[in-house]
Amino acid sequence: MSGVTLNADQTAIMSQFIQYGIDHGYSNSDIQIAVKAAYIESSLGQSIGPPAPLSGNPYPTASGLYGYTAKSKKGSGLEISVLCTEH
Repeated sequence: MSGVTLNADQTAIMSQFIQYGIDHGYSNSDIQIAVKAAYIESSLGQSIGPPAPLSGNPYPTASGLYGYTAKSKKGSGLEISVLCTEH
């Protein structure tokens, strides 16, 4: 990602995205979108837990590389198992 300095953990996760995309035939632009979205939502894994409560959202559930909420994961039928990290 241009203009952004990534730490070693972020670089490793980005490399996993790229390799997964290549291995599964995704285009470079699709891979780039996936990496950018994960950076925007979780800083590439640096902030994967739920955010602090706010007055308008006292019980936030967003988590993971893409910041999915419990409701969106359940309702979409997504299986979010690729590129999980342990911290």
